[in-house]
Amino acid sequence: MSLNSKRTIIFLLLLVFFLSFLPRLFHPVSRPLQWIARSKAFTLYLSNFDIANSYFGLPVWGKDLLPQHYTAVTLMFLCGSALGIFYAIQPHLIGFSGQANLSTEIFLCILPLATLISIINVICFVLLKKIIDIKAAFFSAFFLALDPFHIANSKVVHVDALVSSFMILSVILMAVYLIKESKSWLILSALCGGLAFLTKPPAFALIPFSLLVLFFDAIKHQKENKLCYKLFSKFIKPFIIWLLVSLFVFFIFFPMMWLDPLLVIKNLFQGYAIVLPASGGGFTLSFNNIFHWLKSLALKYYIKRLFIKTTFLSLPLFILGLISLFFKNNDKNTALFIKSLLLYFLVVLFFISLASSKVGMRHMLPLVTALDIIAGLGLFALAKFKGLRIFIPLILLLQCLRVFSHHPYYGTHFNILSGGAAKAQYLDTVQDQAEGLDIIADYIKANNKIAVPKIASRYNTLLKGYLQGMDADYKDIQD
Repeated sequence: MSLNSKRTIIFLLLLVFFLSFLPRLFHPVSRPLQWIARSKAFTLYLSNFDIANSYFGLPVWGKDLLPQHYTAVTLMFLCGSALGIFYAIQPHLIGFSGQANLSTEIFLCILPLATLISIINVICFVLLKKIIDIKAAFFSAFFLALDPFHIANSKVVHVDALVSSFMILSVILMAVYLIKESKSWLILSALCGGLAFLTKPPAFALIPFSLLVLFFDAIKHQKENKLCYKLFSKFIKPFIIWLLVSLFVFFIFFPMMWLDPLLVIKNLFQGYAIVLPASGGGFTLSFNNIFHWLKSLALKYYIKRLFIKTTFLSLPLFILGLISLFFKNNDKNTALFIKSLLLYFLVVLFFISLASSKVGMRHMLPLVTALDIIAGLGLFALAKFKGLRIFIPLILLLQCLRVFSHHPYYGTHFNILSGGAAKAQYLDTVQDQAEGLDIIADYIKANNKIAVPKIASRYNTLLKGYLQGMDADYKDIQD
């Protein structure tokens, strides 16, 4: 059967969808419960046309950033709609305060997120097939679907996995535009960019990325006597179209932007400001000052954690994908696509590193999606060597085994090439999404011999859900 036959394509489409969907759907682990409460409040206020409270009236949660420092409109709309439909069908459960509802609400919120992320992965496969090759498309979508770090963050009700999917889709559509030179792809890229803006502020890194990638493309196509025309037609004009469309989507679907856009923008970027190191009375542009400023960024933090959260296959294949730029048998579309992804990777790395006051592993998810696709293209480059093709099925199988060996706690995976969990425990919280609380609860229920045991945890709300019916004295452990 031909790889490009209709049956094969449908099979691969379904395979990519279910490889993405099933690991993300079952046994969700949700530490950040604030977004469930905020989704309920957001959709309730909007249904009553109370725009101000849909922004200012969202619940504040512990030490978490204020809801106004996020956008999260897409997340709250998806989760709030799913919960609203459920309670419309089961109205007798509205306001039920028991813990039995918590696991149901988490599942209902994860369901639309897992579905949308899986659909985006399928679309990525279709687009890559269009511009490169069906094998390259499948390999890239395979690593995108089975990235343990992305799966782990897709199983929680939060914005990071969703924004990374919107961002990478926008980048791929931009690459399709550069290759096909049709404005429809540019507009689709901008639409996805707007949806990413509506999810989380780091998505605004797409603006400098689009500016740079269009500029480099215009320079590549310029001729000495037509430089000004090429700069306008291939750089300035498409960038303005992309920017206006993406911002239009952001404005139209963010209700608070209708009331006070300046306040919204100010709040969004509060957590992403950085002060340049001063010399004397102010900042002096010098090599020393620039060096110290760069050193103050969180670049080192994210690079280290990328090494520990990739797999022992995706990391070397990512490097091979970059090296393949120098292979003579690499076609121009593949080379352009890898260069676009690399530019995106570097821009996003710099952008998230600016927020050195608020760092966290989940913030690097937009980097991970780019890394996964380049890893797939690295495997595609490997498949071009006849003597090495025999290892392709083995590589795919090993990735599956490595990832699924951590089911359902995918966040406990760490790259064995960088020392695994033994080394990772000195860098960051090893189980930062409360993985394994159900195991702890089972142990307590099996071994508890005290009428009212004392239990100390950072995640008491979740733990109570697993210990239903048990009287206990819960103590909160602070960060």
